[in-house]
Amino acid sequence: MAQRVAMIPVAQIKANPESLRTVDKESTHYLELRESMGALGLQNSIAVVESEFDDPENAGQKITGFTLVDCLQRTSCADDLGWTEIPAIIQDQNQSDQILAQCLANGTNVPTKPAQFARQLRVYMDLNPLLTLTELSTKMGWSRERLTKLLGILKLPEELRKRVDNGKISLTNADKLSSLKDEDLMERFAADASAQTSDEFKETLAAFKKQEKAQRLSGEPVVPVFEAQVILFTRSELLDEVENKTRMVSALEAANASTPEEGYRTALDVVTHMDQNGLAQQKASWDEKQKKAAEQAETRSKKKRENEEKALEKRKDDASAKLAAIRSGTTEG
Repeated sequence: MAQRVAMIPVAQIKANPESLRTVDKESTHYLELRESMGALGLQNSIAVVESEFDDPENAGQKITGFTLVDCLQRTSCADDLGWTEIPAIIQDQNQSDQILAQCLANGTNVPTKPAQFARQLRVYMDLNPLLTLTELSTKMGWSRERLTKLLGILKLPEELRKRVDNGKISLTNADKLSSLKDEDLMERFAADASAQTSDEFKETLAAFKKQEKAQRLSGEPVVPVFEAQVILFTRSELLDEVENKTRMVSALEAANASTPEEGYRTALDVVTHMDQNGLAQQKASWDEKQKKAAEQAETRSKKKRENEEKALEKRKDDASAKLAAIRSGTTEG
């Protein structure tokens, strides 16, 4: 089967009318794929065949384009992200071959997880120590920024890498998490990285770094301080409030709202978790995270001390063994 690889215009790609799967743009899989492509680009080329289509602007005329063989999801993501071109394997197939290729691709494709991909890249770079990141980006057709973000996953503790691989932490938030200076901080903000959107997590880290800088300049120890975040209601919270109005009623009473403007302000506070009840929930959640982070830090510190003590004992044993060997050799002599 003849084929070639080329960058082709996204606008010239048409979905195969016999596609095995449709696109659900609200599904978790699709949203995660789009976020991954936005952060790291496309890891594998799509598959297409050249086709002719009716020209919508000139009746009776034909225009040349491409029909998808595989990767409808990725092509849709590229379109959503505003990409004008996408790498493609242009194949020479008839319609029955296309359908068989779709079945094989969807039946055997097991996606590579981000941390696995990053580890393999690191192995490749270790085997080629003179290779620069710029040269690697040229070889792969990726930007240096995309490569840096992917390799940044390797800065995370192993447990957090697993959360990235299983989708609990998005690639965008993983990149922000890896910018923190030590593993204790990464562990401390891991729960936020899992629960918050990329914009929310960006604000969380920005607030922490601003506080950390101010305390460092003042010479005071860095102590975590609770700062409320604007967190929009989830769909289920919103539907529950529309039906029951429990939080709204209590919020209006607590705010003593007596004008339409005050009522509007209170409503905004409720749906962004900035009302009295929402702030209390945020504070309780923050306190729980701080407690858990402190416990985890203590566990890691204890394990580190134990490992250091074991290493010290081993060095002592090795030194004793060497000394005994030297003495034995001297005695025999």
